[in-house]
Amino acid sequence: MERSPRQSNFSSTSVAFSEEPKERLQASLLLSILKDMELNKEQGVRPMQQHRQSKTIQASSCPSRPQYDPQHSATGLHLVRIVNTLIDSIGDCSEPFEKQLTTSDIIGIQSRLLVNKTDFATSILPLLEKGDDIEVGIPVKTFNPAGKAYPMTFKIWCGRSHVITSGWNLFVKDNRLEVSDIVRVWAFRDVWTRELCLLISSRKPEVQQPIEKEET
Repeated sequence: MERSPRQSNFSSTSVAFSEEPKERLQASLLLSILKDMELNKEQGVRPMQQHRQSKTIQASSCPSRPQYDPQHSATGLHLVRIVNTLIDSIGDCSEPFEKQLTTSDIIGIQSRLLVNKTDFATSILPLLEKGDDIEVGIPVKTFNPAGKAYPMTFKIWCGRSHVITSGWNLFVKDNRLEVSDIVRVWAFRDVWTRELCLLISSRKPEVQQPIEKEET
């Protein structure tokens, strides 16, 4: 018996993607790496662990000179390479969406980021291709702004709740996300592998406000 087509079987071949979201995402990543490099530059010349708390203190009338720590420079260059590789991999890209994290997004027992129907339809649905089945689950490679990848799964729970799961807890821990943080989620296809990918950045809210009940 032939299986009836599900909601999740779509082809994006008829969707014309604007280059603007892709260019904005690339610019956002470049800005992020430039800020990080500037921070590394400011911290690059510093006392090296207070001379590692040496028990031998040399008598001198002159204050000790800060020493350059080459590890910061190497780390910065490595980060640049990773982010540049990520920028080059961005293919079809949709408009991002934002969400203020709730307790249920953060607590470990849930292990998921809930995506409301409107954001799914606007940002993720246009990127789904033939064979993608959100009921079974779609593998999604999720990146933070530093280019670190986290394997996750995008799926639908109980036929109505769209979630990003299977790896979300580690992302929360590594990136120190907290309740009321605002995340921005970009969805795109890897230009080389056609994998579905997400780029998630976060910021603190300017004003703490009560979080509205989530729409599923």
